[in-house]
Amino acid sequence: MASSVHITVLDGAKSILRPVYHRVQRLQKTVIADWVLLRPLYRRAYMRHGFAKQAARCYRYLFRAMKVYPYQPLLGLEGQNIARNQVSIRPCMNRWDAIRQHLPKNGSAIDIGCQNGFFTMKLAQHGLATIGLERDEASFRVCQLVSLANDPLPAGFWHYDITSGSAAKLPVVDCIVCLSVFHNWVREFGFEEADRIMKVLASRTRSTMVFETGQNDQVQAWWATAMDFMGADPESWIRQYLRDLGFDSVKHVGTFAGTAKHESKRHLFVARRGSKA
Repeated sequence: MASSVHITVLDGAKSILRPVYHRVQRLQKTVIADWVLLRPLYRRAYMRHGFAKQAARCYRYLFRAMKVYPYQPLLGLEGQNIARNQVSIRPCMNRWDAIRQHLPKNGSAIDIGCQNGFFTMKLAQHGLATIGLERDEASFRVCQLVSLANDPLPAGFWHYDITSGSAAKLPVVDCIVCLSVFHNWVREFGFEEADRIMKVLASRTRSTMVFETGQNDQVQAWWATAMDFMGADPESWIRQYLRDLGFDSVKHVGTFAGTAKHESKRHLFVARRGSKA
């Protein structure tokens, strides 16, 4: 009789505890599953923090050892303690906001004269496999650090000087970004060579070219007189020039300050093939 009562009590306890046991078991499985799933995320966050920290250390060294020109913001290093007075002198995010809606949604791109790699990385984040070209060694090294400080992206950087000859060696891509380098070619090589470079780059462009240049109405700039061929209306000259390069649609997407030091504005265009204006 006592044995029967004991079994009955055990059965009752089991019936009460069984749901609790299963709930605890499910909770354990959930916790373990979450831990397994989150571990790669924690590891990735830890690695990114470490890479960004090391990139900032290398940047401080570059800042002391070489002349680093703070033309663009350092993407991915905004929260790091880097060199003093390291503030981008060129507004970039507003340009990117104007550009991105006109870009191909996939494909490949080249960023000509990428400086600190801001637009190269943004193009890669947008979904384009992108090569950033930069001839200045210090800026090229900074590009590598910026790449290290961000999540892995389809972006790479070449230490590359653009001439009409070297431009002909570039691959054909869906999009070429040519921001504020044309006037530098004009003042260094003359208009004829700058024009040859642009014609080669246009031939390397499958669909879209993003273009901006210094203009002759930027009277604060010492090189402005070299751009006098633009005449009294630089916007119209650039629009027609892009059409002459073989683009069907040339869209003006905004006017932006050349740098934070100058109030004069530069015209930003997106030129496309295969579509009529």
